[in-house]
Amino acid sequence: MEVDGRLLCVDAVLPPIGDRSGTAAKFLDVNMIVFGGGKERTEKQWKELYAAAGFEMTSITPIQDNFGTSIVEGKKAKT
Repeated sequence: MEVDGRLLCVDAVLPPIGDRSGTAAKFLDVNMIVFGGGKERTEKQWKELYAAAGFEMTSITPIQDNFGTSIVEGKKAKT
């Protein structure tokens, strides 16, 4: 990746734990856990995932759909 490159992930961003909104995205999360071994993530979990991979999450841009889909953008973390 170039020094000024960006990492983009298009996926759901769940509301924080305890927040009762985002029902459709939470339903997809349960489906992914039960049927595919995957999971959806909260903003905090996305930040942790990017950091573990050597990136810094820079923004989340929601896509106006019914599933909480967003563009999660990051850049290489400074070392």
